Amino acid sequence: MYSADYIFFSICVIAALLGCYGAKTERGIFVAGAALLLGLLAGCRDCSVGTDSVYYYNMFDYIAQGYSGYFRSEPLFLAFAQACLLLWGDPQSVFLGTAIVTNALFVRRLWTMRNSLSFPWLFVMYIMLIYPQSLNVMRQWLALAIVFFATDFLTSHRGFRFVVMVIVAALVHNTAIISFSLLLIHYCCKTRSVTKALIVCIATAVTLVVAFVLVGKFAISRYSYFFSSRANAELSYMYLVKVALLVSYLYYARYRPKAGSRKLLDAGYVNGGGVAYLDIVYGFGLVLASVGMLYDQLGRIAAYLTVFEIAFIARVVSNNSLALFYRCSYSLIAFYNFFVGIALQGLYGISPYSFFF
Repeated sequence: MYSADYIFFSICVIAALLGCYGAKTERGIFVAGAALLLGLLAGCRDCSVGTDSVYYYNMFDYIAQGYSGYFRSEPLFLAFAQACLLLWGDPQSVFLGTAIVTNALFVRRLWTMRNSLSFPWLFVMYIMLIYPQSLNVMRQWLALAIVFFATDFLTSHRGFRFVVMVIVAALVHNTAIISFSLLLIHYCCKTRSVTKALIVCIATAVTLVVAFVLVGKFAISRYSYFFSSRANAELSYMYLVKVALLVSYLYYARYRPKAGSRKLLDAGYVNGGGVAYLDIVYGFGLVLASVGMLYDQLGRIAAYLTVFEIAFIARVVSNNSLALFYRCSYSLIAFYNFFVGIALQGLYGISPYSFFF
């Protein structure tokens, strides 16, 4: 492991400790500080950190010189990049602005979950499983952060605001369109009316078709590599482990005592029958992620659903007799992903880490 990598891991550990302390003392200022620390760490990275950072740096450099031919189907990200460049004038400013906004949205949403799910587990799993990827696919992760933040509107029955936020996210990265499926799954789980569920299904389908027509001309050519970048058809052992853990918990949940489910029910995460909406979303995400074993890039769109893995983890590590088993299992997965994957296997292109200055 390179010497600068110790700085990266140390700052992540400090941020985790700050966030956990803020949750324990109910002092959000420490959580905000942790989010800012993570944003600065990602935003101040050199363009050699992250597998696609150098390409983004070059694009931002061209935009700074007045060329605006990039991101024609994603005008909000172009406008965001231009605003960052206007304030600072250096391509690094877009890295910094994107990282700060992304982490602020993610952590804010995690903070709103703290009364129903364990914030320390949410936050630590976010740092170890979700955060490292923001140093690679920064634009999609900004769109993902917007969608994840907007899911608060779903659980509080403000569906229209969620739709608006998804449209905003899609104008940052077109793949966010798939997030309309969250609305579909939500209403199908919540409503007992077949008619209402059917209306939502039709409305979602129509919205997706219209969206694809509006952005298809540019998005199809831009994201054609999602389908052309083939990967060797092979099974990921980590993927199989995650599927097995999800299936085992859903099977066990049918017979477990409903201890602690009242908080989840009140927060909109569980319906009256004890079925967790977020579990279902995460399950659909794992199914979609399996496509990535054939088309490497296409599997990335599953992130809009699999991001709820951290909520699923925070749910299963408490209030059931198998909590210790799930704590150990997901701790090992997170450790492997964060330390072994990044430091030893070069995951996400983070190692060797270096600051731009």
